[in-house]
Amino acid sequence: MHLLSFALAGSLLAINTVNARPSNLNTGITRRSPPSTSDQSFINMALNKHNTYRSQHDANRLIWDTALASTAASQAQGCSGQHTSNNAYGENLFGFGGTNSDSTDFIAKTGEGIDSWYSEVGSYDPNTESGAGHFTQLVWKSTTKLGCAWGGKCDAGGIEYFFYCEYDPAGNMGGEYAENVSP
Repeated sequence: MHLLSFALAGSLLAINTVNARPSNLNTGITRRSPPSTSDQSFINMALNKHNTYRSQHDANRLIWDTALASTAASQAQGCSGQHTSNNAYGENLFGFGGTNSDSTDFIAKTGEGIDSWYSEVGSYDPNTESGAGHFTQLVWKSTTKLGCAWGGKCDAGGIEYFFYCEYDPAGNMGGEYAENVSP
């Protein structure tokens, strides 16, 4: 299975190939196709995963924003696997594909994508402000709103589905790491 994870906010771009660990947040709900941005199980997974990780770094809880989710949906549907040019928001993205992608549980895969971003926690170095852009956007203290979306099935070099999250205000702003990212 191929997994890709990307992060962009401010002027920082991080592109990494990662192996996501399984989600430990089981909702009991299975979605075999990408959920809509109004699917409550999907929203709960995205918010709960984000807020669980944020609480470990003294960051306030995020709230769901439908406008951000709409922006994320537009990006995910584009199947580009690229970040939004001149984006006013912070952005993380995750993609996967493989032999069994049609039997994927998209609610669980949402959690795996977020887990993959958080897995950079050990790479974060406040002295260099680089190498962990997914993690830092996820826990960025001044960010207050979140919107995420899955795209439909794509054919993008082995990546079949993209998951985007948009953050407002954007994180990863140079010179602001010390006040926005707690170890």
